[in-house]
Amino acid sequence: MKKPILFLFLAPMTVAAQMPPNMDQAAMQQMMQQMQGMRNCLQNIDQNELQALQQRGRAMQADVKHLCSQGMRDQAQATAMKYALEMANDPAVQAMKKCGEQMKQFLPNMPQDTFPTSEELHNRHICDQM
Repeated sequence: MKKPILFLFLAPMTVAAQMPPNMDQAAMQQMMQQMQGMRNCLQNIDQNELQALQQRGRAMQADVKHLCSQGMRDQAQATAMKYALEMANDPAVQAMKKCGEQMKQFLPNMPQDTFPTSEELHNRHICDQM
């Protein structure tokens, strides 16, 4: 019984301690609502699809590492570019990106794209990144 009461006493202080100095209480409340909206949005994405994406990502990474280790840099680069384009067009990835955009105003430094663009892959070689 003491732990829940202690939590209720300390929770407001914890939240206040984590508030950025330029954020007032109303902005903090709005951010919390946006975070809940993002959480709800992410829960609507099929978890099986996300697991399949994760497995495909691991397999692609292993393939690219193998190609790089064999000196097949052009093939590794082509494989990575193909995968990046597939991910950019994947409905689950697009849904995750849409969910993340809800938080952009509160977290402007949050990376928006987790997959390299084809332009980024053209400007640097995948084998040099692994």
